Amino acid sequence: MSWFTSEGKCSHHVIRSQTRYARNPADARFSVKAEKKLIDQFFEKAEALLVKNGFRKEILPEGALPEVIALAEKGFIDRDFLYYEGTRSLFFNEPCNLAVSLGGSDLINIRSLLAGNSVSETRNIASGAENLLDREFEFAYSDTLGYISYNPALCGSGVEFSAVLYLPSLRLNESAEKLRYQCAIIGTRLFPLLSDRGGDLYLLSHSPAPFSSEVHAAQSFSSLITKIVEDEASAERIIFAERDKIIIDRAWRAYGVLTNAKMLSENDLLSLSSDIRFALAVCKDTAALPPVSISALNLLLADGLNSSVIAGCRECKSAVDCDCARADFVHNKLASN
Repeated sequence: MSWFTSEGKCSHHVIRSQTRYARNPADARFSVKAEKKLIDQFFEKAEALLVKNGFRKEILPEGALPEVIALAEKGFIDRDFLYYEGTRSLFFNEPCNLAVSLGGSDLINIRSLLAGNSVSETRNIASGAENLLDREFEFAYSDTLGYISYNPALCGSGVEFSAVLYLPSLRLNESAEKLRYQCAIIGTRLFPLLSDRGGDLYLLSHSPAPFSSEVHAAQSFSSLITKIVEDEASAERIIFAERDKIIIDRAWRAYGVLTNAKMLSENDLLSLSSDIRFALAVCKDTAALPPVSISALNLLLADGLNSSVIAGCRECKSAVDCDCARADFVHNKLASN
């Protein structure tokens, strides 16, 4: 599962796309209420089916330890799965960019993640896994409500499309509330991905109406992403017209700190990476920019947050240790870019 080592359509502004299916077996609708015997039978059958079809089981420690939180930082699981105390397991199918988590409020969560604006592609991949499980399990379904989910927002279609967007002009021209309102009118949610840590990253998500066409909904959501990115690019051109030298200088300053700092906090990493990403998005003279690719920036974002750093270091005992380990990680990744 390496969406963060590649680039996709509109990759300067679209970090990743995701399609998520939430499903529950008809005889064990919600893990919090189902009998343990039914849950055990479900896990035994589902795990065997996934292994048979090329999935690899990820060994998960108990609790919300850094190794597990790091998976949430990358988008492979959600917070509900983090703190779930019952039986849980996670499976990856790397060639297909698929993650399937078993356990949590909804017993089955299927996720496909790809770089850039790739909503329809992730839907095609995730629906294949959903069909695989659908052939073996009867899902909880109502003729009037659609698929039954523990999350009311997912009841009906049981699917969610989402994308992580880089939108610096929203902060600079204070248009975030207007865009959020426009998205809400069509049933789409837009909010900061890391509200307390910056980076100009936003999560856009949409759950199709019950009984609507998933294919059409995925295409419409992808078109919305394209429209937002086009508006973002136009705003950037207006705000930063004829300021290439300033933007390039800021990118090189950021690159200098990232490659030489002995300590880097999460805020440092997000802010400095944002300066370089912005230069890659708006500057015409790419040869004048620091030698950093979009995929390298995605990798720093995916593996540079606190839990990922702690999980990879094992020697971090304080925030200072973590900042030092993050700086070493960034140096190594940029040197090999």
